Amino acid sequence: MLTDLYPLTWAEIYEAQDTANTLRLLGRLDTGLNWDLILRDLDWAEAESDEPDEPGIQSIWIGTVFSLHPSGKYWTCISHANVTDAEAEADIAWCNLLEAEAEARDCWVELGEGDPCDVYICRWEKP
Repeated sequence: MLTDLYPLTWAEIYEAQDTANTLRLLGRLDTGLNWDLILRDLDWAEAESDEPDEPGIQSIWIGTVFSLHPSGKYWTCISHANVTDAEAEADIAWCNLLEAEAEARDCWVELGEGDPCDVYICRWEKP
């Protein structure tokens, strides 16, 4: 758990109010993902499109919430008895950072349609 590694209370983290500042306070500025490898795999991913003349969406599976989230657990805002407040805060901060890292690379994050535990990085097909 992040609080075991960094000397901040969750109250201090919550007061930061934004993910970048929170993670800066924690001393963790990235998700630890290899974005060079992710982008290379996206280059090779087949694009899917509903319209033949429109750019498609490329996506790759990067793992499950069980291996990616700091808590290693799946939960939702309406069903979260299996996580502590500290675990939930760490997961939310990590997910926000993942989304920010993806957006900085013209990508976005999606969860699986059939299994919401699957995490995908997606982007529009490059022309």
